[in-house]
Amino acid sequence: MGRSDAYSKETERETQGIDELKPMIKSLKGVSDVFKALSDDSRSEIVYMLSQKELCVGDIAYILDMNLQAVSYHLKTLKSLNLIKSRREGKMVYYSLSNDHISYLIEFAAQYRLGI
Repeated sequence: MGRSDAYSKETERETQGIDELKPMIKSLKGVSDVFKALSDDSRSEIVYMLSQKELCVGDIAYILDMNLQAVSYHLKTLKSLNLIKSRREGKMVYYSLSNDHISYLIEFAAQYRLGI
């Protein structure tokens, strides 16, 4: 899709570099899903805890004072976005962050919220 004639006539400024934004913007597809997942306080708290230590569902439920089903639901949401991963050890399943990037995001958001 090209620029409209009205746009071309109204603007006299240099447009070099604007077309390069298109593929960059397309690469952001799905980013809002991460923010939607983290917009829930419980999920943000879970991600923060998992940035500190690997935990099982029971540990998370105890820390957040939530029932196991609610925690499992939040873990499923986070796992579907590949924000967390799990590993089985016997009957126990332990959760941790998939990578450090989400840890940086949570830390940055916490610092922003605290005005640091």
